[in-house]
Amino acid sequence: MFSEKERIKNELNARKEAFIRILRSLRKQIYEGIPKNDSYFLYFEEANLDGVPYCMPFVILPTHPCSWLRKSGGCFECGYSNLSNKDITDDKILKLFEKCLRFLKNVPHKMVAIGTSGSFLDPQELSENAQNEILRKLSSLPNIKIIGIESRPEFITSKRVEEISEIVYPKRIMLGMGLETSNDLIREYCINKGLTTTSYLKALRIIKQYDNISPLAYVLLGKPFLPKSIDIADTISSINFAVTQGFDRVVMMATSLRDNTLTKLLYEVGEYIPPSPRMIIEVLKQLKPEIRSKVIIANPRLPKPISVNQCPICSTLLEQLIILYKYTANYNYIRLADEVNFNCRCKENIENITMMEYNEISLAQIILESYKKALRKLEVGKNARG
Repeated sequence: MFSEKERIKNELNARKEAFIRILRSLRKQIYEGIPKNDSYFLYFEEANLDGVPYCMPFVILPTHPCSWLRKSGGCFECGYSNLSNKDITDDKILKLFEKCLRFLKNVPHKMVAIGTSGSFLDPQELSENAQNEILRKLSSLPNIKIIGIESRPEFITSKRVEEISEIVYPKRIMLGMGLETSNDLIREYCINKGLTTTSYLKALRIIKQYDNISPLAYVLLGKPFLPKSIDIADTISSINFAVTQGFDRVVMMATSLRDNTLTKLLYEVGEYIPPSPRMIIEVLKQLKPEIRSKVIIANPRLPKPISVNQCPICSTLLEQLIILYKYTANYNYIRLADEVNFNCRCKENIENITMMEYNEISLAQIILESYKKALRKLEVGKNARG
């Protein structure tokens, strides 16, 4: 006989496989090699670097699609492989990067981030030789002091981290990992990450051995299949966890809709709502100042997000306050969100959210019920289209 915990887990696994089949169908063009992007992508991220407002250039190279996406359908909310190129060569990537370097030389920056379709250190996306060449050329630019890259923890080995540390020295690398949440159940069933917290902590220990490599954790706000209250509480506890475990910085990522994602499909059937600016502010308010000082708010602009309806009364100003906070790190901009009297219900809808206590079985049951409801709606929608 199965225990209650085992029974719920078995049901979750069966239904998650249904979502992965749907996701593979959504991403069929990516598996088949469409799109064939042949240019690098660029946007600027508002930031505060050493106490000074800063616009960080973020370059995305059209590498091979994420290996996790090819192996297991990929993360439910991620759209980066929309920028991939299944057939691109290292030579082509490096030629594109040379074009990018000309821009970086003409507009000097202290920090630049380099993104790919998944993990910069994944040799199936980009060979180690190409990775090394990109890092070598970036570190040779006199103005650049910090290079930002991201990777899944399985590619963060002692040998590889030692190599990239030596390549860029005395420059620094900020090496990010998509922790998303400190809760293994949520990471597995709300994101489909395929990783445990232990794997992140193992990679963290490796990174901490090198003085010029800074570990950074990405934490997700706006996880599907969770009530808003649990999502916010989990984001807060995950940020606290990452800082106390030794990550130098935590990037809070608010989910936005992208093509070829499960979150977009769930939104279309009314089973997902992206996080509002008010939710971002609520997370910041509930963090202790010493924790909040280590949090960066990211607003990825590529692939281009799909517009969704936000509160017509408060969202515009709240978005501006968040950007100003990102630039200045001045918490008074966040306080202002509570001082302005908006005639809307957004604030009261998330007020008094506390760090909810829930055990693994009750949380799994909540996710399972969300799974069932979403699958019913997706099936109804499929029959209607058919």
